[in-house]
Amino acid sequence: MNQASTVKDKHIEKILIATSLHPMTAMNLSRIFGIPSAICHRKVNLLESLDLITCVERLMSEEDGITKVYSAKRDKVTVHQDDGRFVVRINVPLDLALQLSYGWRTLLA
Repeated sequence: MNQASTVKDKHIEKILIATSLHPMTAMNLSRIFGIPSAICHRKVNLLESLDLITCVERLMSEEDGITKVYSAKRDKVTVHQDDGRFVVRINVPLDLALQLSYGWRTLLA
């Protein structure tokens, strides 16, 4: 999957927005957005490899073992509200940014 198709992916967009607003685990993201757990973990790992999100905490439990908590990188992904709508900015190369506009408008409409 290339970078352009990665960020156009509806699950990826939701994960980026959610982790920009509040640090979250992959399991929480999976439950909130109804993304199958395995798919959500793959998308989170992909975003981490693209350096758009980072693990900010590791939680340990006997039940689940180690659970990572992720947050969007503030220098790459920012979210704010403008007139009651979320505005998302991703710092990416220009060619990728041009391909993103449709996906963001669809998600935030």
